[in-house]
Amino acid sequence: MLLGVNLFLLVLVAGREARSAQYLERARDEAVSILEKNGIAMTAALPREMTLTAMTVTRDAAAEQAQAAGLLGEAAAAEDGAGSYRGEKGTARFSADGTFSVSLNAGAYPQGGELPGRFGLACLRKMGFEGEASEYDEASGTLTVRQTWQDAPVFSCVATLTYEDGELRGIQGARLTGTPSAEAGETPLTVATVLLRFLAYLKDTGVICREIRSMTAGYTLSTVQINPVYMAPAWYIVTDIQSYYMDAVTGVVTVAG
Repeated sequence: MLLGVNLFLLVLVAGREARSAQYLERARDEAVSILEKNGIAMTAALPREMTLTAMTVTRDAAAEQAQAAGLLGEAAAAEDGAGSYRGEKGTARFSADGTFSVSLNAGAYPQGGELPGRFGLACLRKMGFEGEASEYDEASGTLTVRQTWQDAPVFSCVATLTYEDGELRGIQGARLTGTPSAEAGETPLTVATVLLRFLAYLKDTGVICREIRSMTAGYTLSTVQINPVYMAPAWYIVTDIQSYYMDAVTGVVTVAG
């Protein structure tokens, strides 16, 4: 069976330019069939073909200060060097690697009856952070929001919002440090190729899974350099035993933390 997978992969790579709708549909069906013959069910609908492209992000100090002012008030200014700000509503610190923390004063951001998710997203927009919120955790008083760029998730950019007594009191996590710009890069692998590369990874590592439950297109960030940082198109693949990232161009798979 592994020989069949390898041969099919070679056909897909050789025919990478032949991206007609008929070819893609046939290849996707064949890939799902090969997964099933290897005991792996595709329990979610197959995603559309990847359209994301590589991006780079350079830290924008002017935008950073404006975003701090948007959240903390117009009095926000560098406090003890680049990245530190104080305003009438609290303090913030932004680091070159994208990590940040915000401490908000009592009374600065009362919810006023709004749901934590909607309220938190509105507050994050004040600092240029667009994202998707998870369920609010009442026990801990926290809400997790993953940043998005043009509606695509940036998997490693996550903010945790902390609520106390009906107020937003703190935000910490990681964010994009500037506006992404397009970078020249190769065309992403087809979904069919991604599925078969993932099957090959499972066989090479000896991992046994029975279901692929979802595949989400988004970005991972390079950990090699931080300014500029490289945003690679990637798939977030959830199985019945573990979650993974796959580089959408190289096919390299890593276990999601």
